[in-house]
Amino acid sequence: MDVERLRHCRSAPEITARRPCIPIHEVAQCIQSRPLLDPSAEWKGVAEHKEVIVAWLGRKRPLRLRKIHTLLVRDHGLLASYDTRDGASN
Repeated sequence: MDVERLRHCRSAPEITARRPCIPIHEVAQCIQSRPLLDPSAEWKGVAEHKEVIVAWLGRKRPLRLRKIHTLLVRDHGLLASYDTRDGASN
């Protein structure tokens, strides 16, 4: 993607959501082509409990994320902060 075009778009007052100066597919391609980050130790810890998390979310009345975190810490020894759920796209 042309960085100068992106800078121009950010500063141009006539830019609207309906008529961006950079086609949306170019922006999406730029984002999708960036390298994936390696998962943190916290995310690896969460991934180890995927089966039980899926089961809790698949109940007729699914558990809330706060409750799932509490149970993972208390009963499964998870060492990940609650905010880990927001931090990664993996």
